[in-house]
Amino acid sequence: MKPEDKDESIDKINTALSVCSKFFSAFVAEKSSINTKHPSRIWSFEQEKVFLRLRQFEARLIEVRSVARTIQDFGRLEKLEIGGTRVYHDNQLLIRVLTSGKGRILMAQVDSIYKDFLQMKQQIEEIPFDCLDTNDNRWTEIAHSFWQRIKEHEMRLGYELWVAVS
Repeated sequence: MKPEDKDESIDKINTALSVCSKFFSAFVAEKSSINTKHPSRIWSFEQEKVFLRLRQFEARLIEVRSVARTIQDFGRLEKLEIGGTRVYHDNQLLIRVLTSGKGRILMAQVDSIYKDFLQMKQQIEEIPFDCLDTNDNRWTEIAHSFWQRIKEHEMRLGYELWVAVS
């Protein structure tokens, strides 16, 4: 996944998923039409086997899109401010909760999480292979590691925000 605009990457993935879906829908519609018009020439092959690689590709696209969205979400940590009197939340509401001393400590924790996230992001952006190649299992390993670390970061962030408002 290249470090281009993540919105653009997600749009491209959505377009690819739409094309795959429309292709499969067109096939099903055509098969139904032929089976109705020509009952003696019914298509009777296992479509799961025929479309196995397409389904694998769609699953990979969905996984890559999910990683890209998570990278977008965690990228918002750069704008998080704790230490004054406000915390920017996803819905842009301001919450007045902290004193400056407590805020500095919490901000240091968030900065640590953000720095680790940037390393994870760089690892994803610099993978030396095509992440959409369903024959290459390296993406699966990298994605698994990514999700484990993201889960740890989410738990740490949840704790830090709990401390901030308690």
